[in-house]
Amino acid sequence: MVNRDYIYRATLERVVDGDTLIVIIDLGFDVQIRAKLRLLEVNAPKVPTLSDMAAQTRLTKILSNSKEMIIYINKRDCYGRWLGKVWWMRSGRQICLNELLADEKEQ
Repeated sequence: MVNRDYIYRATLERVVDGDTLIVIIDLGFDVQIRAKLRLLEVNAPKVPTLSDMAAQTRLTKILSNSKEMIIYINKRDCYGRWLGKVWWMRSGRQICLNELLADEKEQ
C-alpha cells in the first residue's frame, strides 16, 4: 500500500496539548472538515502535569498570531488523529512548527 502525501490550507481552532491541534482543513470547493492533527516529530507529555501545561502554553503562544497555516499530512495514527507537519508565516517567512518545537526541545 502506498502512502500519499496531502497538502492543505487550514485554520487553527484550538491547541489540545503540546503536540496536538484541532484544525479546520480547507479541502477546496467550499468544503471544510474539522480534524485533530498530531504534530510529527514532536512529543509532549500526555499526562496532565506541569510540563504538559507548559508545552501546551508554549504552542498556544507560538500560534497566537497565526490562525492560518499550511499542513502536510499522509496518514492517521491508532487514535484517529491525522499525523502531519505545520507551516505558518512569521515575520514574512514560512516557518515549520514541527522543526521549531523539535529545535527548542534539543536546547
